[in-house]
Amino acid sequence: MLSNLTVSPFQNALDSLKRLADELIEVRTGNMLALKGALAWAWHVIDLLAYLRLQPHRQDFDPWMQTFLHEGEKELQIDRDAHWNESSHLSLLELIDLFSAKNLSMLKPEFYHGWMDRQARCSALRQRTFDLLNKSIDAQQRQALMLLLAVYNRLLHLPASVSLSPKPVLDAFPAMLNFIEMLIDGKHAEAAQLHEVLGQCRLDLQKWSEMTGES
Repeated sequence: MLSNLTVSPFQNALDSLKRLADELIEVRTGNMLALKGALAWAWHVIDLLAYLRLQPHRQDFDPWMQTFLHEGEKELQIDRDAHWNESSHLSLLELIDLFSAKNLSMLKPEFYHGWMDRQARCSALRQRTFDLLNKSIDAQQRQALMLLLAVYNRLLHLPASVSLSPKPVLDAFPAMLNFIEMLIDGKHAEAAQLHEVLGQCRLDLQKWSEMTGES
Protein backbone atom coordinates (compact mmCIF):
# COMPACT_ATOMS: atom_id res chain seq x y z
CA MET A 1 0.00 0.00 0.00
CA LEU A 2 1.34 3.41 -0.97
CA SER A 3 1.89 5.85 1.87
CA ASN A 4 0.97 9.52 1.82
CA LEU A 5 3.44 11.84 0.15
CA THR A 6 4.28 15.25 1.62
CA VAL A 7 5.65 17.79 -0.85
CA SER A 8 7.36 20.83 0.67
CA PRO A 9 7.21 24.25 -1.01
CA PHE A 10 10.97 24.02 -1.65
CA GLN A 11 10.68 20.60 -3.33
CA ASN A 12 7.76 21.90 -5.34
CA ALA A 13 9.73 24.98 -6.44
CA LEU A 14 12.82 22.99 -7.42
CA ASP A 15 10.72 20.57 -9.46
CA SER A 16 8.97 23.44 -11.25
CA LEU A 17 12.28 25.15 -11.99
CA LYS A 18 13.55 21.93 -13.60
CA ARG A 19 10.37 21.78 -15.67
CA LEU A 20 10.95 25.38 -16.73
CA ALA A 21 14.38 24.43 -18.04
CA ASP A 22 12.82 21.60 -20.04
CA GLU A 23 10.14 23.90 -21.48
CA LEU A 24 12.74 26.47 -22.56
CA ILE A 25 14.43 23.72 -24.57
CA GLU A 26 11.08 23.03 -26.24
CA VAL A 27 10.57 26.73 -26.97
CA ARG A 28 13.95 26.74 -28.75
CA THR A 29 12.52 24.28 -31.30
CA GLY A 30 10.14 27.01 -32.46
CA ASN A 31 7.08 25.74 -30.61
CA MET A 32 5.72 29.00 -29.27
CA LEU A 33 2.89 27.18 -27.50
CA ALA A 34 5.61 25.77 -25.25
CA LEU A 35 5.57 29.27 -23.77
CA LYS A 36 2.50 28.14 -21.86
CA GLY A 37 4.57 25.63 -19.95
CA ALA A 38 7.56 27.94 -19.55
CA LEU A 39 5.49 30.78 -18.15
CA ALA A 40 3.33 28.53 -16.00
CA TRP A 41 6.30 26.84 -14.33
CA ALA A 42 8.22 30.10 -13.95
CA TRP A 43 5.34 31.89 -12.25
CA HIS A 44 4.76 28.83 -10.09
CA VAL A 45 8.39 28.99 -8.92
CA ILE A 46 8.00 32.69 -8.12
CA ASP A 47 4.79 32.03 -6.20
CA LEU A 48 6.42 29.31 -4.10
CA LEU A 49 9.70 31.12 -3.45
CA ALA A 50 7.88 34.30 -2.45
CA TYR A 51 5.89 32.26 0.06
CA LEU A 52 9.08 30.67 1.39
CA ARG A 53 10.65 34.09 1.95
CA LEU A 54 7.60 35.76 3.49
CA GLN A 55 5.88 33.02 5.49
CA PRO A 56 8.60 32.55 8.16
CA HIS A 57 8.25 36.28 8.91
CA ARG A 58 4.48 36.20 8.94
CA GLN A 59 4.24 37.57 12.47
CA ASP A 60 6.19 40.68 11.46
CA PHE A 61 3.28 41.82 9.28
CA ASP A 62 -0.03 43.18 10.52
CA PRO A 63 -2.97 40.73 10.84
CA TRP A 64 -4.41 41.81 7.47
CA MET A 65 -1.27 40.63 5.68
CA GLN A 66 -0.80 37.56 7.86
CA THR A 67 -3.97 36.00 6.47
CA PHE A 68 -2.31 35.72 3.06
CA LEU A 69 0.65 33.87 4.56
CA HIS A 70 -1.26 31.33 6.64
CA GLU A 71 0.32 27.90 6.21
CA GLY A 72 -2.90 25.93 6.43
CA GLU A 73 -3.31 22.19 6.82
CA LYS A 74 -1.03 19.75 4.98
CA GLU A 75 -3.74 17.15 4.45
CA LEU A 76 -5.71 17.32 1.22
CA GLN A 77 -9.38 18.11 1.80
CA ILE A 78 -11.53 17.83 -1.31
CA ASP A 79 -14.43 20.01 -0.18
CA ARG A 80 -12.04 22.77 0.86
CA ASP A 81 -9.33 22.55 -1.78
CA ALA A 82 -11.62 22.07 -4.77
CA HIS A 83 -13.21 25.38 -3.80
CA TRP A 84 -9.84 27.06 -3.26
CA ASN A 85 -10.28 30.81 -3.20
CA GLU A 86 -7.50 32.78 -4.85
CA SER A 87 -8.48 35.87 -2.86
CA SER A 88 -7.00 34.20 0.24
CA HIS A 89 -3.62 33.91 -1.50
CA LEU A 90 -1.30 36.59 -2.82
CA SER A 91 -1.81 36.86 -6.57
CA LEU A 92 1.07 37.17 -9.02
CA LEU A 93 0.19 40.82 -9.67
CA GLU A 94 0.22 41.48 -5.92
CA LEU A 95 3.61 39.80 -5.58
CA ILE A 96 5.08 42.01 -8.30
CA ASP A 97 3.56 45.01 -6.53
CA LEU A 98 4.87 44.03 -3.09
CA PHE A 99 8.43 43.40 -4.28
CA SER A 100 8.59 46.61 -6.35
CA ALA A 101 10.82 49.51 -5.39
CA LYS A 102 9.17 51.99 -3.04
CA ASN A 103 9.28 54.83 -5.57
CA LEU A 104 7.19 52.94 -8.15
CA SER A 105 3.45 53.43 -8.49
CA MET A 106 0.98 50.95 -7.03
CA LEU A 107 -0.14 48.29 -9.47
CA LYS A 108 -3.23 47.34 -7.48
CA PRO A 109 -4.29 50.17 -5.14
CA GLU A 110 -7.41 48.31 -4.01
CA PHE A 111 -5.18 45.64 -2.47
CA TYR A 112 -3.90 48.09 0.16
CA HIS A 113 -7.20 48.56 1.95
CA GLY A 114 -7.70 49.22 5.64
CA TRP A 115 -7.29 51.99 8.16
CA MET A 116 -3.93 53.17 6.79
CA ASP A 117 -3.50 55.43 3.79
CA ARG A 118 -3.07 53.12 0.79
CA GLN A 119 0.23 54.65 -0.28
CA ALA A 120 1.57 54.46 3.27
CA ARG A 121 0.56 50.82 3.61
CA CYS A 122 2.10 50.01 0.23
CA SER A 123 5.36 51.73 1.16
CA ALA A 124 5.50 49.96 4.52
CA LEU A 125 4.98 46.53 2.96
CA ARG A 126 7.53 47.18 0.22
CA GLN A 127 10.03 48.31 2.83
CA ARG A 128 9.45 45.09 4.76
CA THR A 129 10.04 42.90 1.71
CA PHE A 130 13.14 44.93 0.85
CA ASP A 131 14.46 44.40 4.37
CA LEU A 132 14.06 40.65 3.91
CA LEU A 133 15.74 40.42 0.51
CA ASN A 134 17.84 43.58 0.36
CA LYS A 135 16.61 43.88 -3.22
CA SER A 136 13.56 45.11 -5.07
CA ILE A 137 12.10 45.15 -8.58
CA ASP A 138 13.01 48.29 -10.54
CA ALA A 139 10.89 49.96 -13.22
CA GLN A 140 12.46 48.19 -16.19
CA GLN A 141 12.20 44.75 -14.61
CA ARG A 142 8.63 45.39 -13.56
CA GLN A 143 7.62 46.40 -17.07
CA ALA A 144 9.06 43.12 -18.38
CA LEU A 145 7.31 41.09 -15.67
CA MET A 146 4.00 42.75 -16.46
CA LEU A 147 4.39 41.76 -20.11
CA LEU A 148 5.11 38.16 -19.13
CA LEU A 149 2.17 38.10 -16.74
CA ALA A 150 -0.10 39.43 -19.49
CA VAL A 151 1.08 36.74 -21.92
CA TYR A 152 0.63 34.08 -19.24
CA ASN A 153 -2.93 35.22 -18.53
CA ARG A 154 -3.86 35.32 -22.21
CA LEU A 155 -2.45 31.89 -23.01
CA LEU A 156 -3.66 30.04 -19.92
CA HIS A 157 -6.62 31.88 -18.43
CA LEU A 158 -8.58 33.54 -21.25
CA PRO A 159 -10.36 31.31 -23.80
CA ALA A 160 -9.87 33.63 -26.77
CA SER A 161 -7.51 34.20 -29.69
CA VAL A 162 -4.31 36.11 -29.01
CA SER A 163 -1.62 37.58 -31.28
CA LEU A 164 1.90 37.32 -29.86
CA SER A 165 5.30 38.53 -31.02
CA PRO A 166 8.13 36.24 -29.82
CA LYS A 167 10.81 38.94 -29.58
CA PRO A 168 9.29 41.02 -26.73
CA VAL A 169 8.73 37.81 -24.77
CA LEU A 170 12.33 36.74 -25.38
CA ASP A 171 13.61 40.16 -24.33
CA ALA A 172 11.49 40.12 -21.18
CA PHE A 173 12.20 36.59 -19.97
CA PRO A 174 15.52 37.38 -18.20
CA ALA A 175 13.53 39.64 -15.85
CA MET A 176 11.60 36.58 -14.70
CA LEU A 177 14.78 34.59 -14.07
CA ASN A 178 16.19 37.58 -12.16
CA PHE A 179 13.06 37.69 -10.03
CA ILE A 180 13.44 34.00 -9.24
CA GLU A 181 17.08 34.55 -8.28
CA MET A 182 16.11 37.49 -6.08
CA LEU A 183 13.67 35.29 -4.17
CA ILE A 184 16.09 32.43 -3.50
CA ASP A 185 17.14 32.29 0.14
CA GLY A 186 20.89 31.83 0.08
CA LYS A 187 20.79 30.52 3.64
CA HIS A 188 18.63 27.54 2.67
CA ALA A 189 20.61 24.31 2.90
CA GLU A 190 19.69 23.32 -0.64
CA ALA A 191 19.71 26.74 -2.29
CA ALA A 192 22.63 25.65 -4.49
CA GLN A 193 20.29 23.26 -6.31
CA LEU A 194 18.02 26.12 -7.28
CA HIS A 195 20.96 28.20 -8.49
CA GLU A 196 22.27 25.28 -10.55
CA VAL A 197 18.97 24.75 -12.36
CA LEU A 198 18.48 28.50 -12.74
CA GLY A 199 21.87 28.60 -14.47
CA GLN A 200 20.60 25.95 -16.91
CA CYS A 201 17.52 28.08 -17.57
CA ARG A 202 19.74 31.05 -18.39
CA LEU A 203 21.79 28.90 -20.76
CA ASP A 204 18.62 27.64 -22.48
CA LEU A 205 17.40 31.22 -22.81
CA GLN A 206 20.72 32.34 -24.27
CA LYS A 207 20.58 29.54 -26.86
CA TRP A 208 17.02 30.58 -27.74
CA SER A 209 18.27 34.14 -28.22
CA GLU A 210 21.16 33.01 -30.40
CA MET A 211 18.87 30.91 -32.57
CA THR A 212 16.58 33.87 -33.25
CA GLY A 213 19.47 36.22 -33.90
CA GLU A 214 18.70 38.33 -30.83
CA SER A 215 21.86 37.61 -28.80
